[in-house]
Amino acid sequence: MAKKRRTYKPKKTVRRTSSKTTVRRRRTAQENKTLQTIARALRLIIIFVFSGFLIYFLFKPDHKPQPDQTAEIQNPATAVDTVAQGETPEIEPTINLDALSQPELLEYWLHQILRKYQITDKWVGKRNREITVQLPTDLPPIEVVVDVIQKVTDLGWSYVSSEENLKRSRQSLTVISHDDTLATIVFIVNKNFQRATHKIAIIIDDFGYYNNQITQEFLELDYPINLSVIPGQKYSRSIASAAVKNRKPVMVHLPMEAEENAVEQNTFTIMTTMTDAEIVDRVQKALEAIPNAIALNNHMGSKATADRRVMDILFRELAQRKIMFIDSRTTTKSVADQMAQQHQIQYHKRTIFLDGVENQSEDYIRNQLLKAAKIAERRGKVVVIGHPYKETLAVLKQQLPLLEKRGIVVIPVTDLLK
Repeated sequence: MAKKRRTYKPKKTVRRTSSKTTVRRRRTAQENKTLQTIARALRLIIIFVFSGFLIYFLFKPDHKPQPDQTAEIQNPATAVDTVAQGETPEIEPTINLDALSQPELLEYWLHQILRKYQITDKWVGKRNREITVQLPTDLPPIEVVVDVIQKVTDLGWSYVSSEENLKRSRQSLTVISHDDTLATIVFIVNKNFQRATHKIAIIIDDFGYYNNQITQEFLELDYPINLSVIPGQKYSRSIASAAVKNRKPVMVHLPMEAEENAVEQNTFTIMTTMTDAEIVDRVQKALEAIPNAIALNNHMGSKATADRRVMDILFRELAQRKIMFIDSRTTTKSVADQMAQQHQIQYHKRTIFLDGVENQSEDYIRNQLLKAAKIAERRGKVVVIGHPYKETLAVLKQQLPLLEKRGIVVIPVTDLLK
């Protein structure tokens, strides 16, 4: 019997990996799982945050932020003032007035009135029922006394004033309630006292086109309003001469190229396409046309005042004659401040426009002036620009005496740097 042949089957070779390789693979797998878990978590977080923002913006309340009151006002057409016309806001009481006795209430309101005139507590003394108030020489006692009498009357009290002339340097006022003397207030002018004054430079542009009743009344104002005259107009020379006679500071209102609105073309207008020699010639002619000018400001000029070459030429001429430049700020791109430092000339810029072609109501102009007064009290000085409108004239006549009582003085532009 034949034997069956066995088929040779090679043994399977089992490859054994080392223990180190196995550990490495397991660790890699675990790390991959961890990374995947982290990635999923990050995706969930991103989705959650995005959903939160989406819900917030869809359902948030309609709230508009309040404008920054300290920012410079570039567009007077959009400015809003919260001060009622003709009012000086009183300081809100921080104490319970009902808890005060009548003498204490009188002292409280006396201090509020004095603060309106920039009279500090250091100028007030008290001995028994006599209150002594020191006043500066530029503040007649009658002005303060009238305000105190008005408040005393409002509170239902009576008063007895001294028989001295109210215009003299001493005035006394005895306040009475139901036959009881609350206090005697003595106002004394002290030559050694001076109020902290704030400065406002008011520039009225565009003189030269007309010589009418409005022009004459601006010339006759009892304040050093700066009159800016456009050279080359029919009445430019006569108004500039009249301003000097009326002790008004005179400025050159130089026409300069604008970005959008066309500036009038005459032999004094500065255009950015002119050569250096042409610009020099026109600047010199403008300064010669208004020989008594103490300063120069731009008429329009949003394009020219942003041109470094043009302003460099202009400031070289102003530096030679030591004439101040006031930037009307018709553009935020103006390089006037940089060039003024480079040429070391006196320089300042406009903060507020009092009026405009579309803003000639007395209410608007009054609010702009009161806004400027607040800035002057906060910063010490402010420059405003207006135009020879009858409404602007009426507001200045009404408000400047009131601002003077608050210690705000009208100055020539050259006094800004003193």
